[in-house]
Amino acid sequence: SGRMKLENIAQAVGVFGRGTVLIDDDLCVNVRGSKQICQACADACRPAALAVGIDGVTITDDDCTDCGACVAACDTGAVGMAVFSPARFVEAARGQDTIHIHCSSSKDGGGGIVIPCLALLDAGLVAATQARTIVLHGLSECAGCPRGQAAPSAEAQAVLLDRWFGAAAPTLRAALPGETAQGQRQTQDQPKASRRSFLRFSGTRVAATAALSVAWLAPIEPPQPVPDLGIAASPLRQRPAPRRALLAEVAEALPWQAERPLPWNRRVFTDACTTCLTCVPRCPTGALGHRDLEGWREVLHQPALCTSCGLCGSVCAQNAVRARPLRSVGELAEHDVILARRHYRACGDCGQDFFPEGEAEQRCPHCSNDRAMDDDWLAMLGA
Repeated sequence: SGRMKLENIAQAVGVFGRGTVLIDDDLCVNVRGSKQICQACADACRPAALAVGIDGVTITDDDCTDCGACVAACDTGAVGMAVFSPARFVEAARGQDTIHIHCSSSKDGGGGIVIPCLALLDAGLVAATQARTIVLHGLSECAGCPRGQAAPSAEAQAVLLDRWFGAAAPTLRAALPGETAQGQRQTQDQPKASRRSFLRFSGTRVAATAALSVAWLAPIEPPQPVPDLGIAASPLRQRPAPRRALLAEVAEALPWQAERPLPWNRRVFTDACTTCLTCVPRCPTGALGHRDLEGWREVLHQPALCTSCGLCGSVCAQNAVRARPLRSVGELAEHDVILARRHYRACGDCGQDFFPEGEAEQRCPHCSNDRAMDDDWLAMLGA
């Protein structure tokens, strides 16, 4: 579909409506696996406005409060928010030892970064800022806010940060009474966009006016390039998960606890893998790939792109997929980890490539079956 030119702010708001949560069904593991695998977004939805299934995620507009808790819960980035860009948030926050973050309902004075709701924050996004102290403004207004309570989410993220970094964990706390920050607020709470139609208009720029403190609508993160490893491209669209990618960029500089596993898992394939490639194209982030060499096929893995969504293991008919927690930041830099490698040869009858079960096997299964049927018929005829 084409783009629509919007002449002014009023027209843009009229077109985009009230909703801000965006669903990219192509990246949903339930859609890609054609089975119910994940319901993290629905579990995180406090007003129970989300329903998940093999056809994607549906939202009940009248119930959705646009808090963004579902956005923070989605591992693959299939759920996003038009008015919040993780990359822009981290860019605005980096370089500051103390970050003041306001929700859209915060009545505290002073500067800082404004986001729609504090429920949008997760431990990985907070860690990616590399700040030592994160002050949350607006938690005291949660009780009467239509978006709901963000305090439980903030407490859960603080626990996770402590698990990752121990005594070196950044401090995540509520603002003290009267506590303010210098400077002007950097507003991330932008005009809202409808969930489905927004993808058609995501390239539209809107001129800023005095009534709005931002200049343009922020779409879901654009696709990030996957390193060219000579791996065959997936027929399905793939995109690194924005939040996980931001954390991976600074992982080497973060004070991880030595005895704790990192928040990434490496895939491990057992010898049962047939390199059938059922899992590879379905991987939403591009963490899995394959490479065909002279007489060999390899299934490869990029640990930094893996979100542990579990889709590869769910679709594997051989139950060959395992997970191993990463314990070294150096493993995140590996881009060509070989998970499985199988030899193939040309069939002696039809010439098509196949994977032999043993070195003596010279025919593909189809031709072997045909030859066996011919032998059976000849035996019946007494030939």
